[in-house]
This record gives sequence, structure tokens and C-alpha cells, in this order.
Amino acid sequence: MKEETKLSTYQRDDGWLDFEKLIDEPELLKFGTGARGIGKTFNAQRYWLKQALLHVDDWEAEELRTEYWGVFLRRLVDNLVSHKAQPFKLMVIDEALEQAGLSWLKEDYLIKFVANGKDIVYIDMHLQDKEFDEKPKKLRIGFYSALPKADSIRGADDPRIKLIILDEFQTKNGRAYYPKEDELILDIIYSLVRERDDFKFVAFSNSASIIHPIFQSFDYVEFDEEKVTKMGDVAFYRLANKPSVVRAKSRWQKLVSQTSYGSYSEDNEYADLVYEGIEDLSDEHIPLYCIKLNEDWYTVYKGTGRLLLMHKGEVNSVKKFTHYAPNKGERQSNEMYRKLWRLLQKGRLNFSSPDTKILAERALARFPDNRALNKHRRFK
Repeated sequence: MKEETKLSTYQRDDGWLDFEKLIDEPELLKFGTGARGIGKTFNAQRYWLKQALLHVDDWEAEELRTEYWGVFLRRLVDNLVSHKAQPFKLMVIDEALEQAGLSWLKEDYLIKFVANGKDIVYIDMHLQDKEFDEKPKKLRIGFYSALPKADSIRGADDPRIKLIILDEFQTKNGRAYYPKEDELILDIIYSLVRERDDFKFVAFSNSASIIHPIFQSFDYVEFDEEKVTKMGDVAFYRLANKPSVVRAKSRWQKLVSQTSYGSYSEDNEYADLVYEGIEDLSDEHIPLYCIKLNEDWYTVYKGTGRLLLMHKGEVNSVKKFTHYAPNKGERQSNEMYRKLWRLLQKGRLNFSSPDTKILAERALARFPDNRALNKHRRFK
């Protein structure tokens, strides 16, 4: 059963994402999209580290152990390089220690986080006693990995895994997903936790696009406004589209504020992916046919190479298609809607403006036959 609720807010008074409020919601799987700069990754990592520290029984023990592990996943293997070099930012470490009431560790020990491994990059916290030249104590708190390493991840299940984070789960261009990526994500989660339900999974992205396979699996298309959509043990969060607290602009922000990059990186006028597949309509484009989406007509033009271009508006000199009983001069053809949806998924359908793309994508995704095409990939 689908439940939609307007978000009161998932931001703290200082403007940062209230990750603890979000993660405490009862659903097992959470997918959140929202503005860069609201602290999605930072707060997720801090929460992971804080919980790992809080679940250590005895800091005086020779071998340290926590009952709380986190798993941090990325889409690409190359994304792991930076995490190996620096598993956590210094501010993440300092705030996690403070919130866990363990700032005293910095007084007694030199603290270092070490990454070990290739496909599964385990993260160990090393504590070197400042007074005695002894072998450092080690505390394993989880690991980093990437979606293509699913085979390796399947053997890394551990009952201590309580939090799984998938960062930047959408591609920059809204295309080029792995085959059956929705099934890949869910299979990795199952491999890590097996039959347990004492875990939480959260995936974050700056962008929101109907094209992502996981959205199609759950028939989720509503991410144009700040709200949460809950479907059983799955929740989709459209987080704030910009920070709620106005902060002083850096020199870099001032530099880009007047550019097209600044309009979405700073103000989030549109989500990143809305700018992909945008092409100006020109006299060189040849109108092919018109198609009705909701109550509006859109014209499909022949674009560059094998690309098609969709523009809101109608051209009377070409055929017109609908998916209901046609009026005079119109033709009924459900296949035209299925064809456009397939072209959209393959990256062969461009749009004349971001607004046109948002409206057309949502209408095509809602079209009954296109929804039926995704049923074989749906998870109950």
C-alpha cells in the first residue's frame, strides 16, 4: 500500500540533513534524493562511525570489538580510490567522537583509520597509545565496496552489519545503469543481511530521474516536491532541493553563481539529470508525429543521427497519436508510447527544455503499458 506524506522537514535548525531522524523511520529500505550541500554523505558516515563507537563494550580490552558495522557502497570501483586514501574526513571523526562521548580517546591515543583490501575494503580504527610505544589497538567497523563487486560482497555477510549506505546511486547522465541494477542492489542487501531485519539501508543521490531501475521496480515517479512516499518497508524521500539556511558564499560559489553550473549546483534550480538530453529545437529538426501526454500535445522530431527530439506543442501537418478513443484526425496507438519509453531508457530521446523533459518523462512512466513492462522486475 502506497502512502504519501508531505515532509515536515528532515533538516536540522542549522540547515543540515537530520540523518538520525530519517534513519529512525521504520522502513528497512530508504532512497533519498536532494540538494548537494545538505550533508547527506557527511551525516550518514558520521552516524555509522558514532554507532560503531557506541557499541564497543570495553575500550580497555586488548582486542577491541564493536557489534555495529556499516557498509558503504558506491556505484563504480574507481570511486573507492578516495575512500581508501581517507576513509573518513577529520570533521566526521571529531564529531562522531564528541557525539559518542569519547573525545577523551584523542587525549590518550593517536587515532588513524586504515583501509585494507581490494574488492572489500575493510576499515580499521587504529589507536596508538601516546605514552607507551605499543602495538596499536585495532577496531574494525565495517567496509567499503562497489556494486560491480557483488560476487565478493556475497561472502562478506556478518551479523554485525546494521547499516548499509549506497552513495550517489544514480548516474550523472541518467543512463548507463548495470543490467537489472535494481535486482543487483537488492541481491547485495540480501547477501549482507540474509534473513535478518535488524538493519537499515539508505541510498542517496543529488539527482532524481524516473529512468533509475529501482524507481521502476516500485512504480515510483513522484519526486518533484519535498515529500516522502512509503510503500510497505520501502520509502522514497524527496529531500530539500536547497539548504534551508543561507550561508555566506565562498569565492568559488560567487564565481559560478552566474553560470549554468551554478544554477543547479548552488540553487538546484533543476536536478542534475534534468540537464542531460536537452537539445535546442531548430529549423533542421523534421517533425515526425504528435503524441498526447495527459492533456498536452508533444511533437516528436527527427534529431541528430538516431536521436529523436520531443517538444511541447503540436504541428498540424503530421500524424497525431493518442492512447484512448481518438477524435477526428487522431489515431490510437499504444505502441507509440511503448516505443518512446524504450527510446528514453536507451538515451535516444532528447527534449527541447528541462520543463518538457520533467513533464514528458513522468507522463510516459505513468502510461499503463509502460508500467506493465516493468512488472517482471518488481519486488513485493
